Amino acid sequence: MNRVAVLSAGSWGTTFAAVLADAGNSVVLHSRRPETVAAINDRHENPIRETSRIQLQ
Repeated sequence: MNRVAVLSAGSWGTTFAAVLADAGNSVVLHSRRPETVAAINDRHENPIRETSRIQLQ
């Protein structure tokens, strides 16, 4: 398992992080917005895209 960092928790960064995690990598996702970090940590979803949520495990 590789450890990977994604430096953007926007739509593309979140999707890319999910793909990397699904492939078996340990992923750290960086966000500059504290509310985004809280949503990802607490609810395992990114509120940036309300219409198509990506479940983060």
